[in-house]
Amino acid sequence: MSRDARSIERLLRDIETSAGGTAGREAAKAELDVTIARMLSNDLKQLASDVDSAKIILGERMSDLTAKLSELRAALDGAAASSAAQANTLVSWTRIYVVATLAIVGLGIITLGYQIYSAPPRAERLVPGAPATGSSQPR
Repeated sequence: MSRDARSIERLLRDIETSAGGTAGREAAKAELDVTIARMLSNDLKQLASDVDSAKIILGERMSDLTAKLSELRAALDGAAASSAAQANTLVSWTRIYVVATLAIVGLGIITLGYQIYSAPPRAERLVPGAPATGSSQPR
């Protein structure tokens, strides 16, 4: 037990037994009030000190958190810019591929048309120099 706790117990016993009459009881009550007020004051000082320490610690942590959030914001901005540039590049290359595909399809259609409309009849293709069937030459 602490010294204050023992003196409080002693003062409470003195009040209970009313040692020294009414004046003694009143003196013991006053001394008890002073002792409890002193203890309360010390506890409040300690509490104030603890609250100040907590404020300092929380302030430091909030500063660290704010710095980390700023770093995160900068990283997100960089990632967004990079993503936008990549998307723009993909769109550009897709357009180039579409144009190239259309050109290939166009060349294929032109080649197919050329093969269909400019080729000689089938009989001439099979036997070179042979008369074509269905011609007006006598047999």
